[in-house]
Amino acid sequence: SAFQVIGTAQNDFAENSAVTVAWDDTDRFDQGSDFLNDAFTAPVTGKYQMNVKIYLKNLESAYDYYELQIVSSNKTYYALFDLGGSGDPLYWVNQEAALVDMDANDTCQIKIQAGGTGGGADHDIDTHSVWSGFLAC
Repeated sequence: SAFQVIGTAQNDFAENSAVTVAWDDTDRFDQGSDFLNDAFTAPVTGKYQMNVKIYLKNLESAYDYYELQIVSSNKTYYALFDLGGSGDPLYWVNQEAALVDMDANDTCQIKIQAGGTGGGADHDIDTHSVWSGFLAC
């Protein structure tokens, strides 16, 4: 089982809540047809390597943090980043990888959260985002 999907543009995603990242219906590849409706479903019990790169635009330093999440049925993996007064960057890429323990029929999704003080939800997810995963063992 292996897949790779490309991000769909999500403009002005909500603030202060974990938002599910949307993925294009046309997969780069989906060996096993296990990816559907923005989620991967494990066909068998095993360890799955998940790799995600989220390409963000129009970030706002008014937020305390941005958090990328690999959310599986058994555990959530977090990658937190703080712009640290670097202004309001036009572009930012955040990456995360995890070896995820999944049972057959468990699901996995990618979420992002802009949290803290807030500054208006003007930030966007770009189509250059990529998520891939495969059965490692």
